[in-house]
Amino acid sequence: MQVLSSSFPALPIHPVVGDFTKPIQLPRLGRSPRLGFYPGSTIGNFVAPEAVDLLRTMATTLGDDAQLLIGVDRIRDQQVLVPAYDDAD
Repeated sequence: MQVLSSSFPALPIHPVVGDFTKPIQLPRLGRSPRLGFYPGSTIGNFVAPEAVDLLRTMATTLGDDAQLLIGVDRIRDQQVLVPAYDDAD
């Protein structure tokens, strides 16, 4: 967070840690629209109705006029992907 804050001093950054499958209490920071960030690759682990519920929970948590930035993985070669997630440690 310090790197982001230093790189973008005019941008208020307020990290929140929680279980993203449940509603999260966000700090009250005024009337500016919120931007949520979800790295996203785990959304593929949900069946479609669960993924929709997750997105609805995020929409409710962020509130009106908010935006949600979702990161997604590209299609990767299995020889690269399996070792990345299935190491001995």
